[in-house]
Amino acid sequence: SRLTPDEQAELLENLSDNQAADVFKFMDTAYQEHAVRRLSQRRVLRLVESLDPDDRVRLLEQMPATLARRLLTGISPTERRMTSELLGYPRESAGRYMTPEFLPLAPTQTVRDALAQIREKGRTAETVYVLPVVDDEGHFLGVVHLRELVMSEPDTEVMDLIDPGIEPIPATEDRERAARLIQSTDTLAAPVVDAQGRLLGLVTVDDAMDILDREGEEDLARAGGAEPLNRPYFSVSVLRLAGARVV
Repeated sequence: SRLTPDEQAELLENLSDNQAADVFKFMDTAYQEHAVRRLSQRRVLRLVESLDPDDRVRLLEQMPATLARRLLTGISPTERRMTSELLGYPRESAGRYMTPEFLPLAPTQTVRDALAQIREKGRTAETVYVLPVVDDEGHFLGVVHLRELVMSEPDTEVMDLIDPGIEPIPATEDRERAARLIQSTDTLAAPVVDAQGRLLGLVTVDDAMDILDREGEEDLARAGGAEPLNRPYFSVSVLRLAGARVV
């Protein structure tokens, strides 16, 4: 963040693909946007593809529609589908912040089978610490914590380990209310469901904390007589800073 946008882009261009992806994931969205406008097409598509779908949505939201569409069409069909699904939800809804990369368990699975499934497929999920349980039609039944699986007898059924304190969040729920629910239940992830109760994804605790930070910054900005910038102060032009205070 101490480098100019041109220096940031030069650094990302000269790192290996894996290093650049690791750095890019931790950059603020505003700095990601600056980099995307300056990097080669090949490097841009690799970096955008490396993001989790919900983080990718956050980046595309900040970009002009034509550039966002070009990036979306350049990534793999699987990543494009997941990203498009999230973009279909209202901007400030829980659906925009959920990850569709989760590992569902069946209620009749034994602990032994569940742990084997986690070892086999867990790398594809954003989190394995909170695992949703669904029926054959994808309806949400509850969540099981990895700790309970590890500590239970191998022949115990998953259904017997469900945490009754975790309620699902509707995909259209306001993002701040969803984040405060996660905060109040002290969980690492909360399930997001559609109107029929089918599981769509998870909102993880790091995304919930990010939502609360954004909401707090917006409240502070308005209390100080300015519209929220939604990006780092020093990445914003003087004209935009002035425009934020005009009203």
